[in-house]
Amino acid sequence: MAAVGEEQCAGRRAAPSPPSSSRRVAGKAWWWVACCSSMAMVARGDETRAVSHEEARCIMQDKTLAMFGDSVTRYCYFGFNYWLEVGDVPGDEYDDAWGNNDEDYDCCDGQTWTDDPLRSDSSKHRQWFYKEFDDISARTDFYFVQGVWYDGIEDAFDAVEGYDIVVYNTGWWQLKDVDGGHSCGEDWNSECDETYRSDLDELRSYLFDQHDVAIWRTTSCCGEGEDDDGNSDESWVQGIKDQNDAARDQLGSSVGYAEGYLFEFED
Repeated sequence: MAAVGEEQCAGRRAAPSPPSSSRRVAGKAWWWVACCSSMAMVARGDETRAVSHEEARCIMQDKTLAMFGDSVTRYCYFGFNYWLEVGDVPGDEYDDAWGNNDEDYDCCDGQTWTDDPLRSDSSKHRQWFYKEFDDISARTDFYFVQGVWYDGIEDAFDAVEGYDIVVYNTGWWQLKDVDGGHSCGEDWNSECDETYRSDLDELRSYLFDQHDVAIWRTTSCCGEGEDDDGNSDESWVQGIKDQNDAARDQLGSSVGYAEGYLFEFED
């Protein structure tokens, strides 16, 4: 598909400066629309600015986009679809992991991309959605994945062969103590770091290098850490920071970066 360049969409721009609620998107010299919560940014190289709904639809004309990730990425996917469709930010009513298929996707409530439960036997942790935007000949897909790299994940990657844009982050799932082992969220040790970097190398070779645009969504604060009473705390914050640093170091300039923190990190 032909790329949509700056010249073709320039007349539909929004204000030149991004809103204060937006996060930086940087990377190679490509055009990219990123939407998470109220974020709507376009980046070319290291320059970022806000984009209008009309310009975003122009940029996405004849494009295919696939997002891979956890529940945080899933809601970014729902939000992106809603915004691209109607030009507004969805409300806060997302209390259902399957979203609203009248607005957020076309197909399919309850559909999964694999029968392998892996680390979770819940169908919502193997979800697959897609949405088609017929008037601009665009399509988006979402695949719920439970880690950066594991046996069988290639099936999801193969399903989006030829797509223009891929967006990836499994964030908190990589930090979980799922199997009664070590929690990398609470303690990002050398084994966590080495395994993560090795998985990122596999991912870059198999997925990112096969698509025109690859975006790494940085992991959001603040994870699933809990105190002794089972209340949420910030014990994962340093682990998330270490994880993001490792991803940036390992992937380097081979991908772009979309930062959509749900909460601010404080130094």
